Parts: sequence; structure tokens; C-alpha cells
Amino acid sequence: MMRSRPWWSRLVPGAARRPVAALSRVALDTRPAPAGTDLRWRPGLLSQTLTPAEISDPASGQRLGDDAALWHDSREGGLRLRQIPGAEPLAPFRLQLETEGFPGSYLSLSIDLPPEAQSDLLQAHILRLETVLWSEQPLRSFGRLNVRNGPNTDKILRDLPLPQARDSGPTVIEFDLAAMDINEKRLEKIWLDLIFEQPQANMIEIGEMILSRHLRASF
Repeated sequence: MMRSRPWWSRLVPGAARRPVAALSRVALDTRPAPAGTDLRWRPGLLSQTLTPAEISDPASGQRLGDDAALWHDSREGGLRLRQIPGAEPLAPFRLQLETEGFPGSYLSLSIDLPPEAQSDLLQAHILRLETVLWSEQPLRSFGRLNVRNGPNTDKILRDLPLPQARDSGPTVIEFDLAAMDINEKRLEKIWLDLIFEQPQANMIEIGEMILSRHLRASF
């Protein structure tokens, strides 16, 4: 069965001949962003077709495309993951996590940021995360930025509100690198964790996730 193309593919010239990831990149570049933004990026799990598109009882550490992995502490299953077409005007795909019968205490999506997020990264930078999330039942969630430099990994944890209404709009959180004790010359890896606590008997949907980078305003 052929999967439907993203809603905005009809707006991009030559869309029928271009892969979904390339269309996602073109559309992303047209979105508003803070002044001085030098990076805008959407992870592959929302911009590329996952194979398979549906996974029942994935093991902890299950890879989701090239840049993401799913982690949890359940040994009894009760988890189903599905990638489905996105909703206008968001990402090409959405990711649904169903946890009916899931006995674990957490779910975490670990997302490796692209090399360009690390290139010329300074403590004067702010990394901005825009998400559109939804959960069927109330759920506590967090965004955590991790920066490995030399033998150390510095982290910033932020509350990430998870509304119960699908039309609540985007949520934005920012990670100010001034709060991190990083060595700009020894950066090895940057990744982002989306953490969901006590997700039993719920449905979580990720409709959008955009990371951008800009310099902190100087006064």
C-alpha cells in the first residue's frame, strides 16, 4: 500500500519527483524563526518514512530511523508505536505511542542532533525546541538537552507541557547554553531526550518537533 504524501507537497515545485525528506526541508525553511537563527531541523522520525511504520512491543533501544531511539523499562510489552501521515500544517508524519497494558515507569525518545547543530556551537547560543504534543490522559513530560564534551556530559532539563487537546498549538522551550559548563573545543555529541513519566494506559502523539539555534541577544 502506498503511503500518502505530506499535505504541503503540492506547494513545492516538482514535489512528485522529490523524496519526502527533501520536501520537509523546503517547507521547514519557510517557517518563522527567531532573529539570527542559523539552524532549523526536524528529526527523521517526523520527516522520513519509518520501516516498519508500526511496531508492537519494541525493545528498549529500538532504533527509529537514523537519528532516534526509543527507551523504556518495561519487560512485559504493552506498547505500540505507529507512524501515520501528518496533519496540516505540521510535519509530514506523526508518531503515536499507545501504552495500554504498559507496566513501565517511563518512555524516552532519544534524538541525535545533526552535525550542523554542533558546528561552531558557543555558550552564547540558545537551542529552541518547538513541539506539538498531545496525550489522552494527563502525563508529566520533560525535554532534556545533553552535551558531551571530553569526559563530561552536561544536561539541561525543562518541563515540557503535554496538553490533552489536539488543537492546543505549539509549545516552545529553550535551552540556554550559558547554563552549561561546556568546552566549546571538545564537543563530541549533542542529543535530546523527550521523557514521559508513568505513561500507563495512555496515548501520546508527537505531531511536530523543530529544533532551531540562535545567538543570545547581547545588551
